[in-house]
Amino acid sequence: MKMTLSFKINGIVCLVVTCILLISGAYEVNQVQSQLEAELHKELSDISERVGNSLVYPIWSLDEEATGELIRAEMGNKNVSAIIVQYTHDDTIFGKMRTPQWSLTDVNQLVPIPSFIHQKFPLYNKKKKLGTVEVHLTDKFMGEQIKKEIAKVATRVIVLLIAILPILAVLLQFLIIHPIKALTQNAEIISAGNLEESLETIRRDELGILARSFAKMQQAIRIKMNELQASELRLRQVFDLVPFPIFAKDDQGKFLLVNSATARLYNAQEEELLGKHQLEVHQQPEEVAKFLQDDQEVIESGQSKKILGEIFVDHRGQEHILQIHKMPFDLPEGKAALGIAVDVTELKRTSEALNQLNQQLEERVKQRTAELEEAKEEAEKNAETLNIYAREMELKNVELEKARQDADAANKAKSQFLANMSHEIRTPMNAILGFTELLNRQISDTLQKEYLDSIQASGRSLLTLINDILDLSKVEAGKLELEYNVFNPHIVFEEMQQIFSHKLTEKGLDFQINIDPELPNALLLDEVRLRQILLNLVGNAVKFTESGYIRLSVSKQSTKMDHSQINLNFSVEDTGIGIPEDQLGAIFRAFQQQKGQDINDYGGTGLGLTITKRLVEMMGGRIFATSQLGVGSRFHVVLEKVDVAVSVDPQESQKTAMDVDLVQFKPATILIVDDIETNRKLVKEFLKPYDFDLLEAENGEDAVLMGRAHAPDLILMDIKMPVLNGEEATKLLKADANTQNIPVIALTAAGMKQAENDFLKVCDGFLRKPVNRVQLIRLVSSFLEHHYHGDSLTEAKSTEEPTAKEALLPQFNDQQRLLELHHILEEESVRWEMLRQVLVIPDIQQAAIEVAELGLKFEYPALEKWGQDVHAQASRFDIETMQNTMMRFPEFLKTIRTLLR
Repeated sequence: MKMTLSFKINGIVCLVVTCILLISGAYEVNQVQSQLEAELHKELSDISERVGNSLVYPIWSLDEEATGELIRAEMGNKNVSAIIVQYTHDDTIFGKMRTPQWSLTDVNQLVPIPSFIHQKFPLYNKKKKLGTVEVHLTDKFMGEQIKKEIAKVATRVIVLLIAILPILAVLLQFLIIHPIKALTQNAEIISAGNLEESLETIRRDELGILARSFAKMQQAIRIKMNELQASELRLRQVFDLVPFPIFAKDDQGKFLLVNSATARLYNAQEEELLGKHQLEVHQQPEEVAKFLQDDQEVIESGQSKKILGEIFVDHRGQEHILQIHKMPFDLPEGKAALGIAVDVTELKRTSEALNQLNQQLEERVKQRTAELEEAKEEAEKNAETLNIYAREMELKNVELEKARQDADAANKAKSQFLANMSHEIRTPMNAILGFTELLNRQISDTLQKEYLDSIQASGRSLLTLINDILDLSKVEAGKLELEYNVFNPHIVFEEMQQIFSHKLTEKGLDFQINIDPELPNALLLDEVRLRQILLNLVGNAVKFTESGYIRLSVSKQSTKMDHSQINLNFSVEDTGIGIPEDQLGAIFRAFQQQKGQDINDYGGTGLGLTITKRLVEMMGGRIFATSQLGVGSRFHVVLEKVDVAVSVDPQESQKTAMDVDLVQFKPATILIVDDIETNRKLVKEFLKPYDFDLLEAENGEDAVLMGRAHAPDLILMDIKMPVLNGEEATKLLKADANTQNIPVIALTAAGMKQAENDFLKVCDGFLRKPVNRVQLIRLVSSFLEHHYHGDSLTEAKSTEEPTAKEALLPQFNDQQRLLELHHILEEESVRWEMLRQVLVIPDIQQAAIEVAELGLKFEYPALEKWGQDVHAQASRFDIETMQNTMMRFPEFLKTIRTLLR
């Protein structure tokens, strides 16, 4: 039987009221009983005293008749049950007691006498004991009186219950039950999805507070639902804007998720594909079987898989070569395989054509060389034919020159092709990575974040592949130029541990750095390429090592008496899977990987070591490897005759990163020029939080006209555009006296160094696509007036800013305050070490707020900004960056200790 809330509350109230009334009645009866007992005890005392006084003479004189009369007179009291006299001289018993029928009977001997209370006392006459008297009282009449009192109390309780309970029921119904029923009905309405019906919230008690809380919750749910719908719409728009096919299938081969690019591949609408088996829309059963096998493998293993060179025949019968990245994916419908495909048909065909052309040219050169050798031999044998030979040689030289020109043309075609491919791939990648970065800051739904993370991871993988191919092609074509600069090698080598700290911690690897203490603090080398070499070698060591350690060793050997040059030697040693001895030479070849290496476990393009070897050789060095299978590997790099430079200040050599969330710009007008609307929309979203007036142009000609008409403060210029490209438009703007001082930042998808140098000749700044928010804001801040939260307005390129060293110090010099701050930071250092180990995000956020307030209180901007940085990184769950930032906390304590000394 289901009991309602009304029944339960009324039952409880009835029970409570009844218990209260019964307890009060029981107390009252108890009081009456106590009073009656007290009266009986007093009555016993009075009777005993009276009997004792009146019986002394009759007992002394042995007058039993007088004694009997006196006893009968006292027995007239109904509460007396017996009076017994015992004579001392002969122990004779004499007295009266009541029978069960309440009549009097004589007592001649000692017998049990039922009584409630009794008293026995001696009788004396002039100090001579005459005998003893016992007086017994009964509680029979007291019990009857108590029963009457109980009946009276019970009657009163019943009357009060009958009078009070209906009133309480009505009050409960009005004050509690009816409001609770209303709240219950409203809760059922909300749970049914009706978020529009308003709730009654006029009450001012706890139920009113609960009703208002329901109303606030209803409004919050309605807002969140609207935000979720808008977020899903934006995500779907981005999903459909991606030019690559993206799809998800279950383990049965049914489509659960598709974008517009996938639908176009099957010449169908997205709704037509959803829920259908791939066999229903794909006419090649063999291909479908291969696709399903890959899907099953990904779903069952839970591991990603890259499929290079997958053949796909579309609805028109045309064959495509796809590079597909499949990964496990959880959807509400169940486990699935998410796939992202890139059509590389034209790229592969062009590459094959170039390879074929190179082979033909090499064969022609070999053939001509052989013919020349043969002609030379003939000439030596026959002097008479020397002139003929000379003429033939001249002709052959002409042919060789033509062959060389053909080879140069082929290389130029290859470079142009790679540049075009870079532009065509980087342009959509700019939208993919840019919009996913924007959405990642707005979306909190876990499933949607998984979608975005998958898209971002695949985009970064494609970008890495493009960069590797471009680097290799530039090295092969001799277009890669080293840029030598003075830098501190200690910083470059030591930052490897920080860069790979997340992976090292994740795998439990020990990272050891052994740097020669006599290594100079300043060398003249290409710092970027040296860092690229280290990243490739250390990255490979981390990738192929599951346990043990990774050791980076650095040493130097002076080559001149004045120590102005050194041989820089460094090695990366690991305890990983090792390399067979017969494959040590092959690992440095392009697209070559160790035999048996599972691409699903280790991935990679096979270009990292090839590029590393070419870079080392360009620096005048050499690289080689030693390894033992199953024990580990060691890669040695020797860079010869490296110039030692004048030492640089380590503080000044470190590049400070600007937190774009703290910067505030002065109002300004920015012109965004790009022929692709998606790119313009992305840049506008990046600049939306700031006080900018944003203008748009679709080509260079419109940009020139709008630049002259509006005179913007800054122009963001795409390079490759129709009508008039960005380079030509910039030249026209710079040639006009009214617009020549407007700074122009080039945003381009070009991947070649020469193109970058050409742009910088006419533009004031340069960013390569895909562009992220931090890169864009940092570069924009170089040209527009801005300030940070709590700072005064700062002119771009101001020469009055404090040095990096001064920015790290407190803005006061009070020793007492420094001591107080030192004591607080010592306690905080213990707390932050514990937080860095347990990584409880809410605790880190609260602690970061407290540190920022501490920096504000003690006029210590660097400490305040550190707390703001940690809070921002924790809020967006950027764990790796947050851990690196948290590791810098002891530097503040060290700085204060230095000031105290």
